[in-house]
Parts: sequence; structure tokens; C-alpha cells
Amino acid sequence: MQWFERLQAKRRELGWTKRELHRRSDVPYDSVVKYLKGDVENPRGDILDKLAWAVGVTALWLRYGVEEGQLAELRREGQSVPIVTLGEVAIMGLQAAIDAARAAGRVTPTIEIMGPSSFAVTIEDDSNTPILAPGDCVFCNPRSSPQPGALVVIKAGDQVLIRRYRVTSLAANGHAAAEFIPENPNHPTIRTATDAPVLILAVATHRVHKL
Repeated sequence: MQWFERLQAKRRELGWTKRELHRRSDVPYDSVVKYLKGDVENPRGDILDKLAWAVGVTALWLRYGVEEGQLAELRREGQSVPIVTLGEVAIMGLQAAIDAARAAGRVTPTIEIMGPSSFAVTIEDDSNTPILAPGDCVFCNPRSSPQPGALVVIKAGDQVLIRRYRVTSLAANGHAAAEFIPENPNHPTIRTATDAPVLILAVATHRVHKL
């Protein structure tokens, strides 16, 4: 069951309309409708906290269907994701790099529950300093829908990079023109073009700074 299905179930259990959930959570009505339909995979900011509080559950339960004690138990069981390098992904492809890292035992414990296709990347260059420094670890989810402003893993030509996603225009056919911006201005911005498409491989969801 996904998070929005749990929200739907609690709303129905309470006998609330969508508008009542909007009123009690102080989340905009149009947004409530989108969330209940499952149109948004990862709500921003404190939205989950507001919705969870309104229906009387924790944000952890709403997002993952577990409470804190269960989450701790899952972590003790050693849930982990493979650690890949961007160079490996460029050469092998994402899934092959993930499979190879897991087979080699290159894994790291997750900082929260993530799907089996999730992976981690250790930062090796300064293209995103000061946000990401060499040695930092970034957790990535290839199933998340990229939102403007998100850090994403992209394949551009023969390179695989982490950049910030920004939509520059939207064509009548719904296709977006975008640019992928480094945090460090000494590195080039990559822009989509007909002859040089950019593929978004995953969305960076969490980072762990090297101490």
C-alpha cells in the first residue's frame, strides 16, 4: 500500500470528505485532491506532517506504514543499498552498476526505508560544492518523479552527473526544455537539446555529509 492509499483509508474511516480533510489539515484543497489521487509521490515541506496530524497518525506511518519501533527493527536487520560511482553508471548503465555493487558487497545501511532499486553515490568531485563535497554520500531513488529544483542524477552524452534540475520552458506537446545546473559555478550548465538529450536516471533524496 502506498502513502496516499493509507491517507484515503484513514479519511474514509473517519467519514470525512476531501474538503473536510483540507479544512482540518490546512492543506490547500486542490493539493489534497492531488494527494488522494496519488499524483504526488513525495509531498514537499511539512505536508505529510499536517495530513498525518489531521487524521491522527504519525508522518512515519503515513509515509511508510510503520511506526518508529518497527523502523528501528528494520534497520537492525541490515537493510542496505548498493554504493555505485557515477563513472560506473556511465560505463555499465544504472542497473548493471547497481547489480555489480551489490554482488561485490559494496553496500551501505539506508537512512530510511527505500526500495530495492535505490542506490547510493559517493561524491568524488567538486562540481556541487558547497552543497555536496567530495566524500559525501547521496541516496538516490530512480522511481521518484523529478520536481523542478531537485538534485538529480543525469546521463548527458557519455557522462553521468549530479545536477540541479530546472525547467526553462514547456512546449505545447507537454515536453519540457530544461537545464541542469551545478552548484559550483566553475562547472558548466547542461541544457537539453534535440541532438543531445539528457536522461534523468534518479532523484537524490538524502545526503550524508562526510565528517
